Amino acid sequence: MKSFIFENGHQAWSEINKLFINQDPELFSENQGAIITNSLYTYGLSVLITNAEFDPEFDFGKILGYSQSKWSSLLGNYLDLDSMDSLKLQIRELEKNKTINRNYNIGFNFADAHGNGKGCLMSGMFSRMINIDKPRLTILMRASDVVTRLPWDLLLSIRIGEYIYGHKDFTIELFIRSAFADDTSLMLYNGYEPIEPLIKAIEDEKRRKRLSKTLRRVKRAADDGVDPKYQAYMRVYKIFNPEKYGKEKKSLLAKDCIIGDWDGIPLPEKCPSIIVRNNIKKAYLKFISKYDLKMFVEPNKSKVIKFNETDGSILDNQSENIEENEEE
Repeated sequence: MKSFIFENGHQAWSEINKLFINQDPELFSENQGAIITNSLYTYGLSVLITNAEFDPEFDFGKILGYSQSKWSSLLGNYLDLDSMDSLKLQIRELEKNKTINRNYNIGFNFADAHGNGKGCLMSGMFSRMINIDKPRLTILMRASDVVTRLPWDLLLSIRIGEYIYGHKDFTIELFIRSAFADDTSLMLYNGYEPIEPLIKAIEDEKRRKRLSKTLRRVKRAADDGVDPKYQAYMRVYKIFNPEKYGKEKKSLLAKDCIIGDWDGIPLPEKCPSIIVRNNIKKAYLKFISKYDLKMFVEPNKSKVIKFNETDGSILDNQSENIEENEEE
């Protein structure tokens, strides 16, 4: 198991990508990983993120070519919101008294709505540990493409933690059985940080030459508008030269990739769909706005009238309080 500690989610993604760009021996030496033609594989990664944050301005659209529908698809495939809500109630009840509940481990499984057997995200666990200040969300992953999939997984893990805990004061721990990247896909890192200086700084000459050749090939193909007949490579070419493929660079910022908030919305007993929940929320808010219903206004408890249980009369001291409040 190879262990790494990072401050936040976007730093974890960036630094792990650099390890792949440099073909770090720790990850790819014998019995640790494999190098097959233009692909790198490493096994058994442990990643601890000390602050559950992801750069809100990280642009998944311009860096990776992702759209809002892809984020929605990710949520729809892996999250059962009814189960998440039950988990949220359980964890928040434990967190109410951290002195007593200073050590708990509550597990859950990810859904697989697509039913295609890929299931890259397998299970997770919410924990609080003695003498460790922050609670922790641990995620077990079968596999992850460190360029295109890992940032999604990191952001989703953070959003799940926020949804359950209701705050950001927790840590994230990932256990990745297999992490991999293709040399061509690694060129997408160029959208986050110029990759050419990183390639020139690679110490291993063979690796440096191979990635330099890959970068030249990608730039040339993108400038010529070549169709690689492979969707993953097409995404790379479009990012390098979107105009050539009749596409405009569209933004999708991390801060716009959220799960949702339906607290206070009257939902059916079973309602696992985000789309259905959002439709209900929209209709409900429209209804209370139309009829000026103050559903969410907290009552002024000082003006609540209390009645005598024996004869139903208003209690004198309460009546005086009401008059005083009215005079104010």
